[in-house]
Amino acid sequence: MPQRGHLIRLVLAKRFFLFIFDTHLIIQGKFFPKTL
Repeated sequence: MPQRGHLIRLVLAKRFFLFIFDTHLIIQGKFFPKTL
């Protein structure tokens, strides 16, 4: 059971990181469109 909780936490952390990364790319694309 603790292993499953750790796995869920890992998936949530990865999803959160991807969300932050996508938001950063969108903001960068809005303010600096020529760098993309």
